[in-house]
Amino acid sequence: MINIAEALQILGEFKRLSEILDKNAGEQRWQLLQQWLADHPQYRKKLHHCLSLTPADAVPYLCRELGLDYDGLSMLDFNGAVRGMAQRAIGQLQELYKERSAADAEALLDEGAPTTRKKVKR
Repeated sequence: MINIAEALQILGEFKRLSEILDKNAGEQRWQLLQQWLADHPQYRKKLHHCLSLTPADAVPYLCRELGLDYDGLSMLDFNGAVRGMAQRAIGQLQELYKERSAADAEALLDEGAPTTRKKVKR
């Protein structure tokens, strides 16, 4: 288990992540996320795994992976503000990855990718 100072540092890092992922951050969200991940490589795989979880399931998963006591967090976060922020951030992360995948697919079509297959002579 980690100490309180380490836990507060982790929560601060994820607060910054939630600010980056907020839709009000605009078009730069993807670049800001990539920079945040470059600055915090220890979270990349954990956050990638969260793409396959519901936001509600992702928060306890992240707590376990980061050595945070989820039950202790729940007691300190009696009104659910921190857990709610984390769930919103995970939901926004998932949405951003979906948007990015759709934009990448659209860009491929816009670049003139063939829409029909050529017949191969045999």
